[in-house]
Amino acid sequence: MLIGFMGAGKSTLGRLLADHLGTAFYDSDTLIEEATSQSIAALFTTMGEPNFRELEHHVIATVAAQRSTVLALGGGAIMHEDTQELLRSTYIIYLEIGATTAIRRIGATADRPLARSGDLQTLLETRIAIYRSVASLTLREQEGETPQSTLTRLIALLPKLYQAERT
Repeated sequence: MLIGFMGAGKSTLGRLLADHLGTAFYDSDTLIEEATSQSIAALFTTMGEPNFRELEHHVIATVAAQRSTVLALGGGAIMHEDTQELLRSTYIIYLEIGATTAIRRIGATADRPLARSGDLQTLLETRIAIYRSVASLTLREQEGETPQSTLTRLIALLPKLYQAERT
């Protein structure tokens, strides 16, 4: 599973990783939108964040029960305690970006309800410790890196980590 802040590239890298591994790719936000026929922004408005996070948790748990999948989680999915617990039982890749990168990539887009609230720096700071606490691997952004080069870097790290975990 891939976690990280808005704009970290979870969906982009997730698709590339799934293709490389020859497995299925899912995006939790897309699954939610398809299941409800509503946008994430609309669900936030109608349900409120706590109820949305509960729905999101159930979608994540359903995919996590499947074998050999790559799942990109919404940036705030880790704010739900049951989701945090679920993530600790699987392999998690945290794509770490700074607030400057997030702002440049997403701005104050209408389809990201929490981005519209304004202070992305503070929002990111409240989540960093949680992202790190559930991550099996933290992959920090590198200036000017393309998604393909990020994938290459990730793939180079994965075997080393698996070897370390087996010994």
